[in-house]
Amino acid sequence: MRFKEFTNPIVYHGNQGGIHRELITPMWFTESYEDAKYYATLNDNDGWVFKATLSRKNPYIAKRGEDINGLVEKYKRLMELGYDCINDPSVGDWIPFYSKDIHIMGKEYVDPLDNNQ
Repeated sequence: MRFKEFTNPIVYHGNQGGIHRELITPMWFTESYEDAKYYATLNDNDGWVFKATLSRKNPYIAKRGEDINGLVEKYKRLMELGYDCINDPSVGDWIPFYSKDIHIMGKEYVDPLDNNQ
């Protein structure tokens, strides 16, 4: 199988617990800062938005209407088939399978009550 190297656009991950040194995968990333911020401040909690790039050589590209949650549940099978992540191009989501493919560039604290952000 021949792999194609993809360019590495900036992606974001928003959550309320932070990202630990040992990243747990699969983990959702989005090309939309606003979407990541939404998840960081879900239920009016404060949180973090992480800025990253992802190494992707052989993504599984989801088909229109395909159940992404179902794909993530079967990610080990996709790994066996040679895929290293899932991409949902309809919403700009990326789900890497290996923590070594996640390159954190920075993080931002997000307070849902701070209107200046």
